[in-house]
Amino acid sequence: METVPVEKFGRDHWSLLAYLETICVDALDQWGQIDRNKLRVNIRTHPLLVGHIQARAILALEKPPYGYKYGTRLKGHTEEKPNVIKEHDDWDCLENMVKAGFVEFLTLTSGGVRMTDTGIVIAAQLRAHKVHGGQYATFELEQIMEIEQ
Repeated sequence: METVPVEKFGRDHWSLLAYLETICVDALDQWGQIDRNKLRVNIRTHPLLVGHIQARAILALEKPPYGYKYGTRLKGHTEEKPNVIKEHDDWDCLENMVKAGFVEFLTLTSGGVRMTDTGIVIAAQLRAHKVHGGQYATFELEQIMEIEQ
């Protein structure tokens, strides 16, 4: 899947970062555990990453779970002017976050994720934006800083 640069991150990337920060904050050892049922997954590109609740929905309804057909919404996306990468899901967004240096990802099987120092700074900016009434879709980075690990 194509790499999305940070400058194009939109609602789906930023809401995922907020989720990743939450699970890392709640973790005992800095390694947050991803709940596969909480991520948008494309069953064509990531069939083994479907959560058990999503898998039951697929079997019962004989159709993909929510989010599958919509792709990832990028910066500037609106209903009137869609800006979407089709077949791009939260696992692809996670890969983009790793490449941007915001998180470290252990393995697909463990689902372990840890925030980098840069990711912590960006997540704090995102939190401040939300506290002041902003939405994930309208978040703008104040500054991307390279922080010594």
